[in-house]
Amino acid sequence: MIIPNDPKHPESKELASVGPVQREEEPSAEDGVRPSTLGSSRAILTHPQLPPPYAPQAAAGSSAKIDTVAPPPDLVGVNYCFINQRNSTVRGTYLLDLALPPPPASALPAGAVLDTSEHLKLESHNGSVVADVWVAGSGAEGERARMHFGTQNGSCKVKLYTSPFAARPLLNVRVVSHNGSCTLFLPRSFRGQLTLYTVNGGVQLSPAVAPRAAALANVDNTRTYFLGERPRANKWATGDGAGEGELVDDANCWTKNGGVYVRYNDEPEASFTSMVSSFFKALR
Repeated sequence: MIIPNDPKHPESKELASVGPVQREEEPSAEDGVRPSTLGSSRAILTHPQLPPPYAPQAAAGSSAKIDTVAPPPDLVGVNYCFINQRNSTVRGTYLLDLALPPPPASALPAGAVLDTSEHLKLESHNGSVVADVWVAGSGAEGERARMHFGTQNGSCKVKLYTSPFAARPLLNVRVVSHNGSCTLFLPRSFRGQLTLYTVNGGVQLSPAVAPRAAALANVDNTRTYFLGERPRANKWATGDGAGEGELVDDANCWTKNGGVYVRYNDEPEASFTSMVSSFFKALR
């Protein structure tokens, strides 16, 4: 060990002449413009004197792990989007942005009423529906994102995410297949009612969903659960206008011939083999 100014070590004079090491300060990440993860529809500016961008808080009863998955940066937002195809699969990735104004009446399908119509509706006849959907709210109190995914002959697989840079609206989702399986991936912040129906098939809740789903009823091929912490008054209202009390999320999966599967969006998908096995076990 060399001690500065030690006569036994001449080189110690050089050490003594060297001042303390100066470290360059790294530029602050708060300065400048932060790119929007809501696609081209919005941009978020940050400034040292302003509060940080919105970060979603875990809903009551939700997992400590909140939704932090951002949508693709080049994904353009939609609102009141309707797609209906025949003899082909409807597949896509969507950013449902409730802050966007609705399109003109000339762009809406006949009979669409903005106050009651779905904000996103994907349907196929003789084809599957496969969709990854990010949902971003406008910040309006009590707003609800209404979504419908359906097919006559085919499977439906829907993954829902909530954007980490926008208000989190209530979720109202319908997944329907007359002849095919229904698979719904929910964000962990989902807190509300699950209604699952199948005649010829089984109902499977994932290992993460099952412990948090309180069974409410199992009658006439319909199983009803409350996923997450139930309201203290044990009263809640869903998106279809039923009930009274605290507003909660609402998800329905319906099929006549096929299985119904519900899991969180960060869980691995069950293998096809296990799904088929569950289906045939339910038929016994």
